[in-house]
Amino acid sequence: MKPAGSRSLREQVQKWLAPNATASVRVVRYGRLHRSKTRYVVVETEAISGPRSMYFFLHADGSWNVFPPAAARWVRPELAGEPGKTQEDALHAVPGG
Repeated sequence: MKPAGSRSLREQVQKWLAPNATASVRVVRYGRLHRSKTRYVVVETEAISGPRSMYFFLHADGSWNVFPPAAARWVRPELAGEPGKTQEDALHAVPGG
């Protein structure tokens, strides 16, 4: 049984890429983000205008989303204090974070 409000990868692909019954859908890349080890996949499908692809990220609750979990998101350098820092880095720099 699926938890209420869960978002399977299939459901997200159908929602965001809207493939039709004859369109091929394929995973063109997968892996983990370097720092947070968050899993991701890149899914591609054909559209009339050409191929379309999107990143999908696996969250701790088992749902797939088009945005990474909060700890894996990048913040603007001026907000994090140093270029290339993530929110995860910024949280660890704050006492109690």
